[in-house]
Amino acid sequence: MAWYEYSQNNSGGSFVRNDSVGPYVWIEASSSKDANNRAEEVGIYFDGAYDDGPDCPCCGDRWYEQYRDDGTDKPELYGQVLTRRKGSRIVKDGSYYAGSRNDDLVLHLYHKNGTHERIFTKAGKVTGHSRD
Repeated sequence: MAWYEYSQNNSGGSFVRNDSVGPYVWIEASSSKDANNRAEEVGIYFDGAYDDGPDCPCCGDRWYEQYRDDGTDKPELYGQVLTRRKGSRIVKDGSYYAGSRNDDLVLHLYHKNGTHERIFTKAGKVTGHSRD
């Protein structure tokens, strides 16, 4: 079992943010194909810039499929394992994520057992955590 990251391209100048997805989503799966199938089940789509899709043709697709079975053992962002401890930094100083470092950000993790976990952040620090 491995974790596959789906980082959202800012297609058309905005991110899709809702209860299921945000700029960063991780899927725990047995293969890249399994991860892509599960990603589509939670609202991630591929080829959105073509065939009258919702994404900007100039900016490109919002999400890209995983093609290699080389996920990580744990969910990582910029090579750092994500933490759920309140106040912990999720990125190194000087790193950028999802636009501004002052953005409120929800990181979505989908476990193989069906659990949807959210890590809430502000300015690169964990502010909360939930599961359903």
